[in-house]
Amino acid sequence: MRGTSFLFLVLFSVSSAYSQDLTGLSASNYGGLYRATYNPSVLGGSRYKWQLNLGTINSTISSRYFQFFGRSSLLYPSIASKSTAQLYGKSRTMGSITDQEEIQLNSTLHLPSFMISLGKIHGVAVQVRSRGFVQGAGIPDDVRMLYTKRLDTPKPGGGSGNWGPFFLKQHSFTEVAFAYGVQLLDTPAQKFRVGATVKYIMGGRTSFIDGSIGDYTYAPVSANGENQLTMHQVAYRAGYTQPVTKPGLGDLLDRQKYGQGWALDAGLSYEIGTHWHRDDPGDSRPGYVLRVGASVNDVGRIGYKTASSTQFSGRAETLEMTQREMETIADQGPLGIRSLLGGEDIGTFRGTGRLPSMYHLEADFQVFKAFFIYAARSAPLNTATDNPLLSVTLPATFTIGPRWENEDSDYAFPVSFIDGKKKVSVGVTGRIGPVQMGFSNFLALIGKSDSKATYGYLGISLFHLKTRDYRKKIKWKQNWN
Repeated sequence: MRGTSFLFLVLFSVSSAYSQDLTGLSASNYGGLYRATYNPSVLGGSRYKWQLNLGTINSTISSRYFQFFGRSSLLYPSIASKSTAQLYGKSRTMGSITDQEEIQLNSTLHLPSFMISLGKIHGVAVQVRSRGFVQGAGIPDDVRMLYTKRLDTPKPGGGSGNWGPFFLKQHSFTEVAFAYGVQLLDTPAQKFRVGATVKYIMGGRTSFIDGSIGDYTYAPVSANGENQLTMHQVAYRAGYTQPVTKPGLGDLLDRQKYGQGWALDAGLSYEIGTHWHRDDPGDSRPGYVLRVGASVNDVGRIGYKTASSTQFSGRAETLEMTQREMETIADQGPLGIRSLLGGEDIGTFRGTGRLPSMYHLEADFQVFKAFFIYAARSAPLNTATDNPLLSVTLPATFTIGPRWENEDSDYAFPVSFIDGKKKVSVGVTGRIGPVQMGFSNFLALIGKSDSKATYGYLGISLFHLKTRDYRKKIKWKQNWN
């Protein structure tokens, strides 16, 4: 056990924090707060007396992160609403979890949060998360390559192609969630739980750039290999709900500056069967043969009534871009493209946007004691919205894989199929005592393709299991006799 623990600690201290959004913990019977993020019913009859999450980060990331470790950022999608400093360098280390047709980046910072069991069947939790998303489509492979490799290096060479319509958008917000779960049925062979979460959304900010480009060419323009990207028939529209500023806590609650809203999660889980007779009441490992669950997340909206919101548009027959202009757009977003092409105001950017609502279905089969085969399907509840520029939609996923768990550690090897990604993702996740870590696509970290990416997480939580009280009582009785 010590050797295995040491191996995982070494592995993840090198790879830092890379896994599909808490895959592994979201399935584990010892996931606690992290599993409750997807299905709040697990708070009822929890194995934890209490759990305190000191902090967890999960984000998309590419293998390029290791080449620019000191200058990269796992929180780029959230930082984009607060800063214009070197966002170009931060963004190009993240990669997209989908293939070239779409861009999907996201990051979540789980701030200090806690859960507590109220007796045997009830449980409550309070969680705070800061979430960010960058999404897009219509960016040609050549242009994505130029963005990643930079225009001021000799590597890109030359080329040309037709472009067409494109869009990019950024969303970020903070949520404060209160969750409650209850175990309605508790027998040796059956357990049934339900739960719900209410979230207050604050600090919502979004921006976008969309438009069309006729054709493009790129070629070296200097002896040192610097390249220039030339685009023709450029037309764009852009906007934001709030200028890029560093907000204070009070600003996040100000409807004149940031979007506000409400959301709901709900879930249920059912365990059936039992593998063995429990001679040791201190053994908290579940005995079910099959666990099934269903839940919905982020059912809600964000309303933007911000006073400083704006939209503008512009066009040009030709736009010549070097590395400097590329970084201007990457760092400054809508205002960056306006500074290059000019533009005129066309109104405000307000309205109501949908949150990234998803439904989750899961089945967990216990093959033998503490070894499971887990399968889950997650998909968006709504794919078409009345205001897509203000809304977020995440890709559907199907995950299956083996998992081994006990009170002190979890190990899982999830295999994920993501809509928009042609190849399967194979990952490794782990929990050793208070440390949780993992990544969903191991090949993305060691592969040569710059477009490959993975979800990843790293977190620390403190906890106290209910069974420890039982063990103390057993030990006391043995010593007394």
